[in-house]
Amino acid sequence: MSGRRAAELAGLAELGRRRSDRWLFEFHDSILEAVTWRGADLVLSLNASRLDWPREITEVGEDGQTDSLQRIELLLQDAVLEGDGLTLPIWLLDSSYSATSQVAGVGDIVEGAIPVSLSEALGISLRLGGINEDTQGYIEFQVRAKSMTHAILGEPRG
Repeated sequence: MSGRRAAELAGLAELGRRRSDRWLFEFHDSILEAVTWRGADLVLSLNASRLDWPREITEVGEDGQTDSLQRIELLLQDAVLEGDGLTLPIWLLDSSYSATSQVAGVGDIVEGAIPVSLSEALGISLRLGGINEDTQGYIEFQVRAKSMTHAILGEPRG
């Protein structure tokens, strides 16, 4: 192997080891703490699972996760909420999130996750399901909204 090719491969390996700047919020393992209405707008308050993507293998903990938690609010404009018995808090286990378009940092958009750099998303479809932390009952609900923004509350923990 030539010296130039060896240097290229070493550079690619180093690139793969470095942490990316692509931070995401995902719903799995997040805690939904509050659901409130502001007129036609819905606010979901979460202790959200925040992760670096792609994950660096050497940083994965014993449980296979590198997540930290961060308090956020999702503001869903012109929202429709479907589902019964929304008792909180809910430990989210199942989710799907999609948007027809998202405005975020270059390369930050990953299917099913909310980029930390998100400034706005349009055409929102959100399905969340999980276990109520008090009753241990399973709860599932859906939200459709015209648009969504988020507010980050404090620093990540974990």
